[in-house]
Parts: sequence; C-alpha cells; structure tokens
Amino acid sequence: MTSCPARVLALALIGLASCAGPPLSESNETPNIIKGSFPEAESAVRAAMLSIDEHVRAKDFDGLSADHLDSAKFSKFGPRVLERQGFADMIADEIKAVSAAQELSIEFRDLKIDVFGDVAIATSYPLFTFKDTDGQPGTREARMTLVWVRTPDGWKIVHEHSSPNTM
Repeated sequence: MTSCPARVLALALIGLASCAGPPLSESNETPNIIKGSFPEAESAVRAAMLSIDEHVRAKDFDGLSADHLDSAKFSKFGPRVLERQGFADMIADEIKAVSAAQELSIEFRDLKIDVFGDVAIATSYPLFTFKDTDGQPGTREARMTLVWVRTPDGWKIVHEHSSPNTM
C-alpha cells in the first residue's frame, strides 16, 4: 500500500502535468532562422535594393540616406576608404561619388538574399554604369555585401562592404 505523502505527491505531479497543456503547434513556434524561409522579407529586401538604384539615378540623396540606418551601429568598409566609416562619413562619400557621375545606374547582378528573421544579408556583383565628368561612358564592377535589419520604418542597411571585382 502506498503511503499518504506518496499519494499526495503523485496527485500533485498528475495535476502539474495536466496544467502544462498541449504542445505548441507549429504556427505558434518561433521560426527557425537558419532553415526557415522568409519569402515576404526577402521580397521586401529585394525591393529595398532596387530602390537604391532609383535613388542613385535620380540623385535623390534623402532617399539614399533613408535606405541606411542612421545610427552609431552603422558601419561601412569600401574600396575608396581604408578605415571603417560611420553613417555621416558614408553618406557624405556616397553623395560625392553620385554627384560626380552622370547617368549613374546600378545593376545588382547575381543578387542573393538570405533572411535570418529580422536580419538579412544581400550579396551581389553590382555593375555601375555611368558617364564621367567629361561625358565619357564607363563601367565599374564590384563585389558587395549589404547587411539589412528590419525596423519600424522598413528594411535598412546597417553594414556595407564592397571591393572592386578584379576577377
């Protein structure tokens, strides 16, 4: 025969188990950011990437600035500057570069976007097409990585890294 304290303990354990409720359904689980698919976020980042070209073509510096996160957490490594840039230095450098070119456009070739929840990494081989200050046509190829973060105002670039494509 089972003692009274053992029966109380057994009943308490049965009661606790019944309070736990059913396991979470898949729809209530946190998505797997490594294996999960985020097609809506990927589409939004792709649209944000294309808006960069629109802002560059129109020399819309407010729009170009708004594509980036104006924050101390922003950083950029680029081909023209050997040190890490913050937001203010980056936007000043981009305005200078875009202003110097005529008919500048960017084609993000082989664009790959990987979304990890509220963070996305976009890699591409952008082709910059332009006319220089003398009106001579030119192109530049590069390798670029953009790190995006989802904000209440949409997807914003928080880190850029580019280098000339010498291959």
